[in-house]
Amino acid sequence: MSVTSDLKEPRSVLVGIGPMNAASQATSWAHASTSLGTRATSFAHDGRFARLLRPGPKVTIRADHSLPHYRLAPSVVRRTATRLAVRELTHVLNEGNVPFSSDPRTSSFAAEVRAGDYGRRPLGVVFHGSDARDPALAKEIDEASYFFDADPEWTRMVGERAARNRAEIAALGIPTFVTTPDMLAHVDGAELLPLSVDTHGWASGRPVMESAVPRVLHRGSGSKYTKGSKYILPALEALESAGRIELLTSPVLPHHAMAELIKSSDIVVDQVQTGTYGVTGVEAMAAGRLVVANISAHSGDVERPPIFHATPLGFTAAMEEILDSPDSARRVAERGPGYVDRVHNGQAAARVLRRFARET
Repeated sequence: MSVTSDLKEPRSVLVGIGPMNAASQATSWAHASTSLGTRATSFAHDGRFARLLRPGPKVTIRADHSLPHYRLAPSVVRRTATRLAVRELTHVLNEGNVPFSSDPRTSSFAAEVRAGDYGRRPLGVVFHGSDARDPALAKEIDEASYFFDADPEWTRMVGERAARNRAEIAALGIPTFVTTPDMLAHVDGAELLPLSVDTHGWASGRPVMESAVPRVLHRGSGSKYTKGSKYILPALEALESAGRIELLTSPVLPHHAMAELIKSSDIVVDQVQTGTYGVTGVEAMAAGRLVVANISAHSGDVERPPIFHATPLGFTAAMEEILDSPDSARRVAERGPGYVDRVHNGQAAARVLRRFARET
């Protein structure tokens, strides 16, 4: 049974993005699109109880529309809810090949498409990272890749899932997007859909790198491998013991509380093994904080971000250089807000979504 076969044709363009709202990006893209006249809205399995089941230290802003979680509602309820959710949509941009109504452990967005769940609507998929990253390629082009340190069985499972996602979406022949430049090497024919944040909301007037003991923040990820925390935290703890920094760590926090924590820091250590910067790095740059991350050569940004580069084995030396040269570090941090306002303020993403809506 198709969930859209008995629905009326939508009257005007409305792009639906979901169902993950990973790092609030679906909502950010949807809201940014309105500035260029493209109507869009976000979806996620993020109801009150569903949010408790989301893995990892998420601080995601709620999506515009909540969908029933596969562990909390029977399939008929999920399918009906999806049917109602998509009936007004003209386009669907899926995240990571994750199904809207099916159990992601046994199905996929591609399977829903093949079943006719989205009718004749133009479709696209955006990959966020590990949902499509090829471990073998990552190790080939990035000597700092976390796959060198990861458990082989975990790597096998992650790699198989990513390969399946890439193959299923390629077979559909629909537009594909990625959120970071490094992923262009992993997904053939993909277009960059840049990470986006509210630059005005992240603006901070707090001075950076003026304290004799800078405040340093690092947040781990849902996976113990991806950010290189095993290199980062021991080094930061040693620096704190030596009285050189104040180390900030955080549990799962609401988005507004996380924003205040980032703004109150001097240095935000994003990652040293992913090869690019994530949403936390973008938010910290927007707030004028100094961001430390490993930016590998294959990230290939048109404009290199004002980020202090650090490798896993060179992380301690990088931090000592920052602490010994606070004026230089401050100048790097001060370039962050302007960079984010040019690259990650939502306008570039809005242009990509406008083309998606017009050309599909």
